[in-house]
Amino acid sequence: MALALCVQDFHPFKNVTPVVVYVCMMGYNIAMSLGMAGIPSVIMSEIFPINIKGSAGSLTTIVRWFFAFLSSYTFNFMMQWSPAVLVPETNDRTLEEIQASLTYLPE
Repeated sequence: MALALCVQDFHPFKNVTPVVVYVCMMGYNIAMSLGMAGIPSVIMSEIFPINIKGSAGSLTTIVRWFFAFLSSYTFNFMMQWSPAVLVPETNDRTLEEIQASLTYLPE
């Protein structure tokens, strides 16, 4: 996917880039679902005693999905609030200039 995004500005790849990115994202989701995504459910079924397994498993699943939603939902707000997490251009700049650009607070 990174390669597709890097070459998207070249004319022959302009129309193919969205398809490649979509296929890569779906491939990742499918691989994650088949592999690592089931591990929390397996751990929940092993860690809780039999008398609270259903309630505790449901509660932990709700909490896990809530925090996944919360982190996804707030991502854009965090990027607007603090875009300094992006790597600024540092070519031909002194260390002091880079530090100043990272600590600049608009008024």
